[in-house]
This record gives sequence, C-alpha cells and structure tokens, in this order.
Amino acid sequence: MGLFRRRDADLQPQQPFTFVVEDVFTITTVGHVLTGRVTSGVMTKGQAADLRLPGGARSVTIARIESRRRKQEQVAAGAEAGVVLDGLGPDDIPTKPGGEHRVLDSDGLRGVQLVGH
Repeated sequence: MGLFRRRDADLQPQQPFTFVVEDVFTITTVGHVLTGRVTSGVMTKGQAADLRLPGGARSVTIARIESRRRKQEQVAAGAEAGVVLDGLGPDDIPTKPGGEHRVLDSDGLRGVQLVGH
C-alpha cells in the first residue's frame, strides 16, 4: 500500500439501519446528543428514522453524526457514534429528580432503538 490511497466511495444503505442508544447528553450549543452503536445498515445524515421510545415511536431526522471525534456524513454497522436528531423535543427525553432540578435519565433511554426508513 502506498502513502496515499483513494477515498472509499460513500457507503450506500442496503437496508434500514438500527442504532442502539447507550447514553444521552445535553450540549448547550448543540442540543441532546444520543450516543450508541450502529448495529446494522448504514446511518446517513439527513435520513428519516423512528426513535422507538417506551411511550411510542417518534419520527425524527438525523441532523448530525459524530464518530471518532469528527463529523461524519455516514456511519456503518459496528461504528460507535453520537447523533443529534431533529424532531426530538425536551419532553421526549425522560428525566429524574436531581437536587433542586430534574436531570436527564440516561437509564430511561438505554437500549432504545433508532431505526432508519
């Protein structure tokens, strides 16, 4: 292999992706960030998906993907990533008491699936 290699062609989704949520964070300038792993398919920025919350599915759009500390257009099965979703409101994220305020309940989202269309 030489010093330079051609960039791989963009991955093409062959099936709807599945992303399993492990944790959730709030970043002031970004919003809610769901972290987890793509377990099948290819997740693409701008793609429509359903977040399968305990209270019912919520239609969302993949607004941002980060993997390996870089913004990505796509990530494939096996990749760990953080995603920001359009269509996910503050009332959709479970909370729990935390001192004088309520805090995000990561345990309430752990294992929830994000499934692409």
